[in-house]
Amino acid sequence: THTHTHTQMADSGGVGVGGGDNEFATLFKLASSLIEQQGRDAEALKALERCLELGRAKHGEEHPDTAAVYIQMGSVFSSRGESDRALLVFEKALKIHLATLGEQHSITARSYSNLGNAYHNKGEFDKGLRMSKKALQIQL
Repeated sequence: THTHTHTQMADSGGVGVGGGDNEFATLFKLASSLIEQQGRDAEALKALERCLELGRAKHGEEHPDTAAVYIQMGSVFSSRGESDRALLVFEKALKIHLATLGEQHSITARSYSNLGNAYHNKGEFDKGLRMSKKALQIQL
């Protein structure tokens, strides 16, 4: 499965990460790097949990940086086969994207796509298909 990470979103012209907060940005980049390396999931999750604390303290829960951390966490949980945990954080990211970017934004579409993949991995194909269709409708 393919999860759209926030690093990919930023690279493709999406919302930036960190907003001048060096510790947040550094930890986020470290976590992204660890996610790409096999067997470093636990370290990545620790860095992401710290990012979450920093982001919430600085911006609150409903901020794109917070959603970015949830997406990265979801990516780790998905790769570990922890579908329920992945769904939980992907749903949080979607809620934030809907509130901050709106229904028709490309990053919101990616959140729907991430949820669709997570539901598919869990075997909930109808829910996965619904989320994937929402993502596609936004992207058209």
